[in-house]
Amino acid sequence: MFCLHCGKEIGDNAPVCPYCGGRNSAANTKRELFGLLGFGLSLATIIPFASAFSLPALGLSITGIVRAKKQGSSMRLAIAGTVISAIVLIGNILMYAGVF
Repeated sequence: MFCLHCGKEIGDNAPVCPYCGGRNSAANTKRELFGLLGFGLSLATIIPFASAFSLPALGLSITGIVRAKKQGSSMRLAIAGTVISAIVLIGNILMYAGVF
């Protein structure tokens, strides 16, 4: 990830930039918002009758990945949300198609 203040590359978990001393932890949370929302919504889709949210969860998670790549932040939650919601979505399609 990159420091919001000076633009130099710093560690993903660095709350303070070692070069300029700028705080970055609150910014990381804000930048990972779409990934966090996608992950949370994808976990909710595991609950029966909530699987209708798998497509919005997939969209939020993919948006989180794209934004994280552009901004150089962590995309772990967005990737997890994408995987979970894709599995639930594929399972729903197969179930409604009569495969299960």
